[in-house]
Amino acid sequence: MGIKILKRFLLLYLPVLLFTFLWSKLQYDHLIEVFSVVEDRTIKNKKDLLENLCQSITSSTEHWGDIIDFNYVFELSQNSTAVNHYFKIIDELKDFDQFRIVALDGNELLRYERDNLGKLKVGELQNKYNRDYFKQGIQLKPGQIFLSRINLNRENGEIEIPLKPVMRGIAPIYDNQGILRALVIINFNMTRILNQLNQQITLSNLYLVDRNLNVITTNVSDLPLSYELADTSKTVHLSDNIETYFKTFEDTTLRDEGAIWTLSKFNFSTKNLSDTSNSTGSQNIVTPTDWAILHEVPTEAVDLILGPIIKFFVIFNVFGALTILIISYIVERKRVIKISFLDSLKQKNEKLRLSEISLEESNQKLIVSNGRLKTRNKQLEEFNYLVSHNLRAPVTSMSTVVDLLKEVQNTNELDLLLPKLSQINSNISIITDDIREYISILSENGIDQKNFNIKTVIESVEGDFSELITKDIDFKIILKLDAWDELYFSKFYFKSIVQSFMSNSIKYRRTDVESFIKFETQIENGRKVLYVIDNGLGIDLDLHSKDIFKLYKRFHRGYSGKGMGLFIVKSQIENLEATIEIESSVNKGTTFKITFKE
Repeated sequence: MGIKILKRFLLLYLPVLLFTFLWSKLQYDHLIEVFSVVEDRTIKNKKDLLENLCQSITSSTEHWGDIIDFNYVFELSQNSTAVNHYFKIIDELKDFDQFRIVALDGNELLRYERDNLGKLKVGELQNKYNRDYFKQGIQLKPGQIFLSRINLNRENGEIEIPLKPVMRGIAPIYDNQGILRALVIINFNMTRILNQLNQQITLSNLYLVDRNLNVITTNVSDLPLSYELADTSKTVHLSDNIETYFKTFEDTTLRDEGAIWTLSKFNFSTKNLSDTSNSTGSQNIVTPTDWAILHEVPTEAVDLILGPIIKFFVIFNVFGALTILIISYIVERKRVIKISFLDSLKQKNEKLRLSEISLEESNQKLIVSNGRLKTRNKQLEEFNYLVSHNLRAPVTSMSTVVDLLKEVQNTNELDLLLPKLSQINSNISIITDDIREYISILSENGIDQKNFNIKTVIESVEGDFSELITKDIDFKIILKLDAWDELYFSKFYFKSIVQSFMSNSIKYRRTDVESFIKFETQIENGRKVLYVIDNGLGIDLDLHSKDIFKLYKRFHRGYSGKGMGLFIVKSQIENLEATIEIESSVNKGTTFKITFKE
């Protein structure tokens, strides 16, 4: 029952909600459009004011540059009548703060300036050779006018009080031969213009900024060019966000923390600034800066527009919000139950996955154990063969000699049989010693393994052979351990293995070549591999491949030995889950490849 009522209510409410949203959106767009038109008109008026200012400045500067003949400049500085004539004209131009004619050496030939009361007077001549605007002026070409940045006026390096924002217009003065002789420099007092620019028509704020986003003037502060003041607490700063947004200095509009900001760049082009009736239209403006109008519609002004719309929307949709809250609760409740179920299922799946991993690890351990068991069974078979086969002959011989001793009739026969019995006993002792050594390998379950440096072990084994110490033979030991030189293995086994390889290489070396044994390390398939290579007599694997690692197998006549070495090496290697392989050619040498477990 309750669910049906709720569904019916939603069926009726959602269209109303959609309608109110669309209506609010249309009202908002319309009011913003109207508001934008008003604000755009404000920005245009401000820009027109600046353009008219620059037109006036450029026209005045150009005019004075055209009418002043250099040949007349000297007369201006000497003839009081001519001075008074220009003095009266300039006195009527209230925005002219200073009027100067400056020679190319920087010395002022004529200087008019206004005092703090606005009264024009003849000023004390100065040298302006080191001022930046003078250096820019003397580089002007015919037809060019220089407009400086707007700066606070400085006299003798100090900011003038009260603050006086000025802009300098500079025009070249040429003689009859077209040679640059002097500059006319006019300081325009920008106070009146900037005050007009700051007059508020709407609720918006205006900032006149330069290319570096320094605030030249704004209606939010009475101080012009506050960034030039030593007291930084009075500086008008734009927010970091605004400086980041407008650092490209391109015309754009954006919203920041509820306010609407618009940057409109001022164009200094000749087309815009020379189109006046008083200008020849020929000048090319040179200026070191760009200006822009940065226009802010504060959050309060935006809220004033949006307030009624938002109020209507909120009041009209309050019941909808309550409905949505109820729906959200129901949906969320179902979602929590579903998530709980999925989490429970996920945990069970995770337990199952861990069980599978544990089972896989157990299987791997079982496979390893089976491998060890197979190796141990093979070793036990060899041990059984060793006991049954190698002891059979001497035991049979001993039994025969004992039977003969029972039938001995005289001491001569006894003297013949006793040495044989002693020889048989010696052979049995040797065999039992070999069996004991092999059994010790098979019975070492807890073999001590640790990390060690194989180079140290190989070099220590080298010292066990007197032939190598005394240099009695031409034999070299070569180490190439670039791939690795640390090994986790039985150090005792490793030393025994190296001793066996080194002993065989020395014993079965060739006398017609410079003999060597080389130990080289490699990494293959992620496992450490040791190659033991010599250039000795080699072994005919076509004949002996099946017997290489068997007990009491020897492959070279005329050399002493029991045939135990390679058998013991293989047993020690396999007992620690390593493997050994062999490649050999007669009279070329032998290569053993040992692949370790790690």
